[in-house]
Amino acid sequence: DYLVMNYDTLIEDSLALSQLRYADGLEGGVSGWWNPLTFEQNNLDARVFKLHGSINWAEHTSSSTPLRIAPHLKRSQDQAAKIMIWPASTKYRETQLDPYANLMHRARAVLNPRGGSQRVLLIAGYSFGDAHINL
Repeated sequence: DYLVMNYDTLIEDSLALSQLRYADGLEGGVSGWWNPLTFEQNNLDARVFKLHGSINWAEHTSSSTPLRIAPHLKRSQDQAAKIMIWPASTKYRETQLDPYANLMHRARAVLNPRGGSQRVLLIAGYSFGDAHINL
């Protein structure tokens, strides 16, 4: 499992280039729609939780859930700004709404596994500056 605070798609691209099956909460393909049930698939090699959103997400017109937009498709800066959590004092409030509330819930479950199973946690490039993540 990958808990990612960066907006880029480095993890997803690396998994895809390694031919590993992963879920990021969006169903479809290059263009996709939010479906958190994708995290529960049994045939996955990895799950990617984008806790601050992603550069390839755009806001769905009828709800706050993200759509994955293919890189060659145009989207407005307004769409991109609405779906990512930017550095601001409102970060905590924004994480209380879906899809981020769902992602945070799943991330906490990953970090606190049931049944006493052990996990290894590797932290890279994170300065612990996000109170909503440090909870």
